Amino acid sequence: MLSVQIGDVRTFMHRFLLTDTFDGFRLTEAEIVREYTFSLKGGVPFGYYGEDEVEIPDVAEGENLPYGYLREMISEQIKGQRKPLSCRFVLSLPREGSDAGMVMDAPGTEAVKEFLLRIDYDARGLRLTTGINYLTFTPQRDAALLWDDWVQDFLKELQVDWTVL
Repeated sequence: MLSVQIGDVRTFMHRFLLTDTFDGFRLTEAEIVREYTFSLKGGVPFGYYGEDEVEIPDVAEGENLPYGYLREMISEQIKGQRKPLSCRFVLSLPREGSDAGMVMDAPGTEAVKEFLLRIDYDARGLRLTTGINYLTFTPQRDAALLWDDWVQDFLKELQVDWTVL
């Protein structure tokens, strides 16, 4: 597991909220605390769509929605005169159709259901933490190390200041 502090909060949040940089992820959950608390679960409820309806391509009932599908709504909740007191986002890269590419196909990742990226903002700043949702128990750490490396490369591509905690 990797935890990093983002130094350039403004640039990171601009890319997170206003560009398609994170659109390959799925949104597991979000919580934004302002003068109210906005909570969002990203999963499509079972029975929401009829048999012949397919509202969002490549998303089945019970699966999390693509972050890009919800990005504008989340951005609307955050923007305003005052910064939110806190925000928490949990993003995932599912095994199938993942933007993580070679990480999912690497040896030692067979037990991985999805890779997780948690984004936390509060008075202490902006932090990112990696995690993995496994299908079964495994003592192997290969997948976690690969995921941590992938996230660090991703952050380098974003060109924002960050430090490992």
